[in-house]
Amino acid sequence: MVDCKPKSTPLEAKMKMTSNTTPLDDPSYFRGLVGSLQYLTLTRPDISYSVNFVSQFMNSPTIVHLQMAHHWAGCPATRHSTTGYCIYLGGNLISWCAKKQPTVSRSSTEAKYKAMANTAAKLTWLTFLLQDLRISLPSLPLLYCDNLSALHMTINPVFHARIKHIELNYHYVRE
Repeated sequence: MVDCKPKSTPLEAKMKMTSNTTPLDDPSYFRGLVGSLQYLTLTRPDISYSVNFVSQFMNSPTIVHLQMAHHWAGCPATRHSTTGYCIYLGGNLISWCAKKQPTVSRSSTEAKYKAMANTAAKLTWLTFLLQDLRISLPSLPLLYCDNLSALHMTINPVFHARIKHIELNYHYVRE
């Protein structure tokens, strides 16, 4: 992988799962690569879902699976977005998640908004847990998102027709 080119995302957007089902001659390279990536997830939780997805093919990997491992995997077949978050208490990571969303989103804004709702629910639960443990927080938790459209949806109290398809329980973020 000396000549590899870095990618901004672990998912290749147009990769097809059925494009080449030729089994690998020697699957040991694939297994070693995926094992190394699994070890890497200890410090890089953002790639956990992708690495765990590609590790499902350890038994009989194909050329496509190797290409996915070189890209850190992905699931273009189902079109489900991947939700991921990290929760810090001070400078310490106390909770993280990377998983496939249960529904298909119509846009990246909707996917990010659903992820924000899940994270907000987790933050609320952790806040109550810390209160039960008598640990006071110096300030309210902050929720960061890298999608401006999703952030604007949380600020704007007007319910637009373009976002009607987002279920009401996801408006938990706004509250």
